[in-house]
Amino acid sequence: MCLPGWERGRLHRRQRGATLTRHPLPAALSQQGHAPTSIHTKATVDFGPVAGGFAISRITLETEGQVPGIDAAAFEQVAQAAKAECPVSKALAAVEINLVAKLR
Repeated sequence: MCLPGWERGRLHRRQRGATLTRHPLPAALSQQGHAPTSIHTKATVDFGPVAGGFAISRITLETEGQVPGIDAAAFEQVAQAAKAECPVSKALAAVEINLVAKLR
């Protein structure tokens, strides 16, 4: 089985062309008066063999943002709250999802 982006037991995919304001993190930041200049998220999916087939065991999200007027602690707090409200995170609740949020 060969998946696009498959490399050493991890799957790397990047979504392009999405509108920032439709995603939970930029929307949450904007609602608090801190419209982001840019946000980039890389998702690393740990995908491998388990008894009876294959499974996703963990997802690590690395998010970097340029957000005027906010400090790193507040950015982390808003990012974690947005992750909790994200419909994809909710759909994948059986999988461990880690978030590393960095303010540039």
